Amino acid sequence: MRYFITILTLMAILFIGQLFEFKLPHILNISLVILCFAIFILWEYNTLKKEYVADFKIRSQRKHIDIFNLLYSVFMTLLLWPWEGDRDIIYLISLFWIATLTELIFWFVYKKLKPNRIYIKDNTLILKNRWVEVRNVNELIKIDFNRFTNNLNLHFRTKSEVSINIKDYKPEDLEKLLEILIEKSDHDVFIPNGYKLKLKNYH
Repeated sequence: MRYFITILTLMAILFIGQLFEFKLPHILNISLVILCFAIFILWEYNTLKKEYVADFKIRSQRKHIDIFNLLYSVFMTLLLWPWEGDRDIIYLISLFWIATLTELIFWFVYKKLKPNRIYIKDNTLILKNRWVEVRNVNELIKIDFNRFTNNLNLHFRTKSEVSINIKDYKPEDLEKLLEILIEKSDHDVFIPNGYKLKLKNYH
């Protein structure tokens, strides 16, 4: 949370500094952009290096790049690009690319290091994204599969759903994970048919 608040504060300062009549010095604008980028990198790295005691772990083979973030960055760049006028708009444009560039960097990092990213300890599921998400497996009520995003979505009774991109993991590891989740859930949960079809393509 501290990373999120810090980044939000820095971005707000940079954003406000471009809208009002007074202009922030170029060196300050550049420093704010670099600082935001550095904090994003630090946030991802500190999440990556966290380890948990667990009965079952899965290594991530890669970290997918969010195509929606990429398209949004491109769209905002085309929308804001100063064909004429104030060149300081480049600092605002850079804010839309920070998260995407961070994802690109960590795509290579995850592919190289293959860190543990999913854990199950007793009845607790831990999923390491930028936010570490913790759920009670007993409360799992539904699993569905989105063919467009390649996400397995896990729905819980008292907390929000979590998503697992199947491209990031080995199919056999995901099969074992689903087996454990279904076994530990207190509800009638099953593997979605769409994902069963996907598995056939892997084998």
